[in-house]
Amino acid sequence: VPDKDSSIDFDGKTYCTWIKDASYYIGIYNTETKDKIAEIPTVIEGGLNQTANMHYGESKGYTINGCYILDIKKNEKDIYILLEYSEDKYELGITELLMLRDNKITKRIKYTNGIGRPNKLIYWYDKEIVATANGDLSKYASDDFYIYSSGLDLVYNSSEMSNYYFFLNTHPVDTYRFIWILDDYIRLKDIKKGFDELWSYKYTDENVVIKQKEINVNGETVEISMEFVYKDGSKEIKSFKLNLEDGSLIE
Repeated sequence: VPDKDSSIDFDGKTYCTWIKDASYYIGIYNTETKDKIAEIPTVIEGGLNQTANMHYGESKGYTINGCYILDIKKNEKDIYILLEYSEDKYELGITELLMLRDNKITKRIKYTNGIGRPNKLIYWYDKEIVATANGDLSKYASDDFYIYSSGLDLVYNSSEMSNYYFFLNTHPVDTYRFIWILDDYIRLKDIKKGFDELWSYKYTDENVVIKQKEINVNGETVEISMEFVYKDGSKEIKSFKLNLEDGSLIE
């Protein structure tokens, strides 16, 4: 497809997107042989000339010029593609989260064609997935985040503290609670309680930079291993075993 707008190699396949007439297309190819596996057209509702809701009673007209893959993830059976068809990548447009199985679209979630759209996907607890936004990429990014089941049923939606970088530093222990390590503290927070802190554990009194960390939850125990880098450049591996319910140190 010589006029494709975006392409990404993922799990042995190349996914491409482009606009033709008043439809957007997803092309799926074998990455190694370049053979076509599937080509999926979708008619764009309302055509290429759209009007975006800019909030506060304002609207703005724009023309869809391309279709762009923003992110892609998978589980055992399904592929999730976050894409937008817009005037240019990360500009005014419409965003969709698609679920593909056997190279066919099985579910589609459409986001507003104005301000407030996700542009990143993050793996979450038990095959769940989070759609959120990196505001550095687009002035039209969403303030919301969305937690979806593996079948893309909406589990939870909120606009509190939504941030791509924030979610990168979290480790879910279930759908709503997560471990967050920041400012010398290991914290357990709860999404449904307004991101309230349930407990915190101060893991160091020294100035250190964490280069790597590994978090494992086993029943009511949280096991955390971190690589500390001290000001003089020396390194040390520190491990903590905490009680999940109250944050007390087990060993």
